[in-house]
This record gives sequence, C-alpha cells and structure tokens, in this order.
Amino acid sequence: MLRNNLYPMTITEAVVRPDLGFEQIRRPDDSLPTEIDLILAINNRPTGSVSHVSLVDQQAGTVYLDTTTASDILSTTFAQSASLSLSVFFVDTTSSEVSPTVTTSIEILFPAPTTFSLAQNFPNPFNPGTMIQYDLPEEARVTLKIYNMLGQEVKTLVDAVQPAQRHSARWDGTDNSGLRVVAAGIYFYQIQAGSFSKTNKMILMR
Repeated sequence: MLRNNLYPMTITEAVVRPDLGFEQIRRPDDSLPTEIDLILAINNRPTGSVSHVSLVDQQAGTVYLDTTTASDILSTTFAQSASLSLSVFFVDTTSSEVSPTVTTSIEILFPAPTTFSLAQNFPNPFNPGTMIQYDLPEEARVTLKIYNMLGQEVKTLVDAVQPAQRHSARWDGTDNSGLRVVAAGIYFYQIQAGSFSKTNKMILMR
C-alpha cells in the first residue's frame, strides 16, 4: 500500500511556520522583494510512483499548481500575498493505486509597503498580455484604468477597496467588453488610490 509521507518538506521564502518547517528569507538590505519564489521539495516519494500536487489560493480561487509529476522539486512565483492550500498524493504508475491525500496551508506574506507606488508594466512592449504591479501602504479605494492616445477609457482593471499590500493586475489587451481586442499602439495606465495618482505608458504590439 502506498503511504503519503510528505513531511518533511521545504518551503522557501514563505511565512515563518516552525511547526510545518517553513522559513522566511529577507533580503540582506531589508528591502521589499518584488517576487517570492515558493519551492516545494517532496521527500520520500515511493519508488515507481508519481506525485499529484495542487496549490490553490483559497481566497482568490487562483490555481498556481495542478500537476502530476515524477519530479520532487516544484516551484512557482508570487507577486503578492496569498493564502494557499497545498494538497499532495501519490499514484503508483503500475497499479494506479492512489495514496491518501495530505493537505496543508501556506501563507505567502509580503512586508507591507511604506509608500504608494505604481511600477512599470512587465513585459513592455507586450503581446498579448502584461502585468501591472502597485503598492498600497494603507487600505484605499483603488481604480486602475487603461486609456488610449486620445484619452478615451479602454479598460477598467480595478475598481475596489483594497488592503495595504502589494497588488497586481493583468491586462489581456481587450476593451471593457472583454470581447474586442484593441489595436497595437501606445496606451496609458493610471492608478487612483486615495490622494495618490500616477500614470505610466506602455506599448501593445501585434
């Protein structure tokens, strides 16, 4: 019978949880990281089996990993805080026997920003999509909008009250309908968060 002997596993740059063997790594200059790489090392996988690994943000419903693999090292990258559920089970490649599932929680916590900021989108130029990252040092009503060269609104990416932390939004190159792909060219994205406002330029290529 297969046994799911997941522990000990190593999770790098996650919140400190000594009971689960997690550790947090800060930069030497104590600066804010722009991304956190979460590395999962699965030990004691039975010979002749593969692992099925699922990693889901419990609050946002975002699936970061959902894969069956013979590799014992998996990784994914986070640009903002997340509350994750990690599930792992083993499958015997000969008999297809499935082990019990082990599930645990992981918190990805970025240090709280100290100032409002709006980063340059990445990639830029881009096709078809790009990510926009911004920092909120306090809770604020946030709007993040895309405009064309004529100053006409193309897309509203964010219109909500958001907590103090690093956030990110993705633009897929469509308008507010979500159906029409806009033309190549120069676009502007503007954030309004409380009294903070900033506009950056980006280039969409086709």
